[in-house]
Amino acid sequence: MATRPEPKLTYEDYVRFPDDGRRRQIINGEVFVVPSPSTRHQEIVGRLHRLIANHVEARGGGRAFVAPLDVVLSMTDVVQPDVLFVSDADDSPSLMDAFSGSDHEHATVCAC
Repeated sequence: MATRPEPKLTYEDYVRFPDDGRRRQIINGEVFVVPSPSTRHQEIVGRLHRLIANHVEARGGGRAFVAPLDVVLSMTDVVQPDVLFVSDADDSPSLMDAFSGSDHEHATVCAC
């Protein structure tokens, strides 16, 4: 007997999640609860945001934001990147997540 695939969650499902303080993301229609970041992670994110915000303030060209901020990539992909840069030129977002943990010597940054 064939099993039916689970229906993919969408942005409409996302906005109906309870406001319980948990950070959630939907990736490819599947919900992920994001754990609270470590202090080291937050330190890195703060520095990254400050560097980008200072650059933008001095030279213009866009706006910098720090999580939480919902970014709807598609109806089945809703994320909250650590840092978000939105270009004034074309209003396109650049998402940045800092990956840090006990298995990493230092944090790496992914500009997605």
